[in-house]
Amino acid sequence: WDNNEMGSGLLWTNNGKLHVFKTYVYDEYIDKYNQLRDDKDVGSIVLHFRIATSGYKGEHNLHPFLVNDNLGFVHNGVIKGLGNKEFSDTYEFNDMLKKFKHDFTTCDMSKYFISEYIGYSKLVFLNADDKHTIINEELGKWVDGNWYSNDSYKQYNDYSYYGNTKVSKSKKDTVCDTLDDWDYEWGS
Repeated sequence: WDNNEMGSGLLWTNNGKLHVFKTYVYDEYIDKYNQLRDDKDVGSIVLHFRIATSGYKGEHNLHPFLVNDNLGFVHNGVIKGLGNKEFSDTYEFNDMLKKFKHDFTTCDMSKYFISEYIGYSKLVFLNADDKHTIINEELGKWVDGNWYSNDSYKQYNDYSYYGNTKVSKSKKDTVCDTLDDWDYEWGS
């Protein structure tokens, strides 16, 4: 949360159903996560902490996204050519995924084309049957049974991203005042 403070979300399975939780409030996030960890009926849990590089505000831009009632995902990276101030690249990419007529997570050719399209981004899909698929898995890292899309979990970073601008957290308020297109309410 300290490194990616622009909203968070959880995707999980419970008794053959997929569930989503999104928030800008840290305490709500931790409470929900702990509740899920204590529930023996909960299967896999996918966590996402957002850095807004497009689609700067609005819960509709928080991850995870549902492709349909049985498939959801989170994304790390930037998908070139997608996203604007209102809608994130991931939001627009999900609109594309919804058009697939087959289960692309089990089709090697579809996964290859998705990987090529997203470049160095990473995607974690979870279905209602508690099966996950990671696109560009080799670009992340498995540690103690958990897959991480990058190394930001290892240490506190003294910077945040505002759009595509990397800014020291100690200068956040000054920089945000000068960015005309940045209109975001910060969580705690």
